[in-house]
Amino acid sequence: MSLIKKLNKGDKVSLIAPAGAVFDEELIEKSIKKINEYGYSVKLGKNINSKYGYLAGEDNKRIEDLISAFEDKEVKAIFCIRGGYGTIRLLNKIHYNVIDKNKKIFVGYSDITSLHAAFSHLNFPTFHGPMFNYDIFKNSNNYNLMFEYLEGKIDKLSYNLKPIREGNIEGKLIGGNLCVLCSLIGTPFQYRFKNSILFIEEINEEPYKIDRFLNQLYHSNILNDVEAIILGSFTNCAPEDNNKSFSFDYIYEYIKELTNKPIYFGLESGHDYTNNLLPFNVHAKIIDNTLLISKGDVFID
Repeated sequence: MSLIKKLNKGDKVSLIAPAGAVFDEELIEKSIKKINEYGYSVKLGKNINSKYGYLAGEDNKRIEDLISAFEDKEVKAIFCIRGGYGTIRLLNKIHYNVIDKNKKIFVGYSDITSLHAAFSHLNFPTFHGPMFNYDIFKNSNNYNLMFEYLEGKIDKLSYNLKPIREGNIEGKLIGGNLCVLCSLIGTPFQYRFKNSILFIEEINEEPYKIDRFLNQLYHSNILNDVEAIILGSFTNCAPEDNNKSFSFDYIYEYIKELTNKPIYFGLESGHDYTNNLLPFNVHAKIIDNTLLISKGDVFID
């Protein structure tokens, strides 16, 4: 496992759009201002303004910005401005040898889950955390926590969980958006699920769709491969018509039928107002219904 360097005030960071297009370009300036407020200078991906249908430019342009950000010795961290859709198109075209030689802080969530999964094979930490296009108008504490942790000021992340089925366990924390995770099943880029704690979150999917995704994980034997499952934020996932659907709470009961492993919910991370930072591909523990991640398992001292 390769540890990475923490951030220091005054460092230069990269802001890129590896997935969906940024249609409101004013948000790019607001994103720069937000990052500047935390004491960092910003180097924009040169194609961040590009638009190609729903994508932030053609695949080769988005890959160019991604690889350039990793290769640039001045850049100490890479932040994705948004998710949307598009990163799965890049996975077989990325120059992973460049990333492997230039491992650094990489932050994003939602569609960025594809990159977290692919990068996990390079065996270094990445971060499921707030972006800027979608999150900038939400809870400012999301950014406070993120930058404090990335600066090495927090020795241990500690999140209280609510048990569906209890169990003190440990494993490598992985995961992200449920729909995106399922889209990677059967590809070379999916996570290695053995000995892991699987975190999942979702937005704008009705209970029957969550049911379908969970069954895909079940029939792929993933729910039995993992050591535990943590359900994060499931935003706007209530049924449109209560008379024609189970409530979302049904999912909490149904998942118990699909695995005998410990299951937790209530971790505020995902597409909701609070989006707590999660280091992925690092050792984590669940002890007495609390998720614990040590700084020493993430950063070079």
